[in-house]
This record gives sequence, structure tokens and C-alpha cells, in this order.
Amino acid sequence: MWLRWFAFPVLALAGVGVLGLALAGFVILLAYPNLPSIEALTEYGERVGMVFQIVDDILDVVATDEELGKPSGNDLLTGVYTLPVILAVAEGDELRNLLGHPLEGDALDQARQIVRSNGAVPRAVDVARRYVSQAADTLADLPDGPAVAALRDLGDRLVDSVPA
Repeated sequence: MWLRWFAFPVLALAGVGVLGLALAGFVILLAYPNLPSIEALTEYGERVGMVFQIVDDILDVVATDEELGKPSGNDLLTGVYTLPVILAVAEGDELRNLLGHPLEGDALDQARQIVRSNGAVPRAVDVARRYVSQAADTLADLPDGPAVAALRDLGDRLVDSVPA
């Protein structure tokens, strides 16, 4: 029983990164050590991991260096085409014509602006929300309590961190 109460503050810290999420998952597995719980939590972790990645990808194109605490646009700069970029490319040739060679300076700023302005970001948020819903569904058979409630909340908190 004490592990269930211990898991809640650990889960509150999970938003700070994958290490926190991994630790939270470990604590939950200790609290619910049966096989169905482990399977449910594994599925949950996969879904929330997707949410985390999509949110990180969105923030890379919408946030500033100061907001991120690291250089923004780094995925585009290094030629990594994430979900928001792929969705933006599907909308037309403007971004497609910029990609395929190194992006720096004004070209990087222009590419980020295209992704921000053509509807790709809200569509990526919608995909993340679908994963949040799927993650919450995996918890349906776990007993209610503060740890499970915190897990249910985590995906929404991640998506809600995306600036409007």
C-alpha cells in the first residue's frame, strides 16, 4: 500500500523527462506486480512515450531557444523530419522545396515558420491526443488510486505544455 502513495510524487516529477517516467513506471510495477498490470503499464508506457516524442517534436518547431533551454529547430537543422514536418510537407511544395539540403539561418527560420503556419502543429497535437486517449484506455483495469490518476493525467499535461 505504501508504494501506491510513494508513486504519486514520483509520477508528478515524470513530466521532467523520460528518466522520471521510467522511474514512475518502475514504482507502479512494484505496486501492481501481476502480469495483466505489467502488460497494461507496458502498453501505457508505449503510448505515453509517443505523446512525449510528438510533443518534443512540436516544441522543436514552435518554441524558442530560451523556452526549450536548447537550440530550437535542431531536428530540421540535422535533417530529422518529425511528425509536424511530415504533416507540413503533405500540405504543399513550399516546405518540400526547402528540405533535402542543410538548413541554416533564414532557411531554417522559414522552414519552422511554414510548419507553424500551415496547420501541421494542430494536426500533430491531435495525433498526440489520440495517443493520450489510448494510454488512458490501457489503465482501465487497474485499481483506482492516486498513482493511476496521476498516470491518466500525465499525457494531457504533456500535450497541454504545447503553446497555443
